[in-house]
Amino acid sequence: MHWVAVSHGEPGGPIRLNLNQLRFAILRDGQAFGVLAMSGMSRQFAFAWLGAAVIAAGVLGAPALAQPKDPIEQMADEIIKRALRDAIEPAAKPQPPAAPDKPLAALPGAETPIPLPEGAEFVDFRGADGKLEFTSYASVATVVAFYRSAMKPLGWREKPSVINRPNMVVLDFLKDGKTVSLTIMQMGKSVNVNANGSGLLVKTAAAPQPATSPAAVQDLEADEKSGLPYPKTNTMNGTERTPFRVVLNVRTSADLQSVLAFYRRELGKRNWTTVGEKTSTEPEQATISFKSPDGPAVLKLSRERDETTIELAIRKTAEATKAGVLPKAGQAKVLFGNMLDKDAVVTVSGKTVKVGPGVGSKAPDGPSLDLPPGKYKFSFKIANGPAQSEDVTVGADETWGLLFGPGGALPLQVY
Repeated sequence: MHWVAVSHGEPGGPIRLNLNQLRFAILRDGQAFGVLAMSGMSRQFAFAWLGAAVIAAGVLGAPALAQPKDPIEQMADEIIKRALRDAIEPAAKPQPPAAPDKPLAALPGAETPIPLPEGAEFVDFRGADGKLEFTSYASVATVVAFYRSAMKPLGWREKPSVINRPNMVVLDFLKDGKTVSLTIMQMGKSVNVNANGSGLLVKTAAAPQPATSPAAVQDLEADEKSGLPYPKTNTMNGTERTPFRVVLNVRTSADLQSVLAFYRRELGKRNWTTVGEKTSTEPEQATISFKSPDGPAVLKLSRERDETTIELAIRKTAEATKAGVLPKAGQAKVLFGNMLDKDAVVTVSGKTVKVGPGVGSKAPDGPSLDLPPGKYKFSFKIANGPAQSEDVTVGADETWGLLFGPGGALPLQVY
């Protein structure tokens, strides 16, 4: 599976928290299979998977969640429509390379191992990881010319690269056994520069830790999305949804213990009860299982690089039971759907299933299999096409959908 950037909106920076719009076409075997749309305003994002929407509204045939959409979600829906339209349009005829603009001078006072061109914005340098990223409103050719001119006097030798296009150039430099690779790419009206390599690594001394008691737990303010709470102070938030399962994904600078205390408080208000808990300090992680009024839920927290990652997933048992998609206790259920006008034949664990044209594409009336938890290879053929396969790991009491489309098979956990 490949993600290909389709386009983004007016200049707001590179692919980073300050972007305005970003769309990806999801390609399988060179064909558009779906769209991932991201929209950001004030560091708030909405994520929408076209593949997930097809599964939820097509294979499972259930109505959309009866909830009013917030403005970010409405924006994401509109972006998906435009992105799918753009993704299937033929590519524009290649244009000859643009001539460099006025030469760029080095940005004074830059605290990076390699020079930055004047006008560089949204600079993100991570010396511990050997990564550098920034945006420029000069042309690709002008930024390339700057680095070829600026790196040579510093002893860096350029190595040949096969990527040298009008809208994208990769520069590789070598010096004393260290490397720096720069990808310079046109992104709308701006240019995104992404650099990495051992030549950018900077060792930082660990700050001495005072012998004091642990930091006080922060009292985090709550916000809500799709009926699930999350800390209002965050760097990213989004949801994945089917009629039978909702997953909330959040990143926040708050420490893990503060986030854990936040969820104990907020989920307690919703009459969720803890049924299992597992925590560790190296790495700093926590996994808590809950029983909620709607069904089983799991909270996963992890702390890395001064951020806490949150995943809160809930499965809606009543809705799954009503739709007939609830798995047997301790087993996994796999639903099959076919968007094509040709037969799909799939084999897994010694069992062969035929999915006729359009079967399971408008309601959960397609064939299904109950399997023990584990990792499976689903081998399939579309009519007289070549044999293909898809690896899927299913867990106990989970329901998965496997949708056959123009790009192959798309798996998605739906309960």
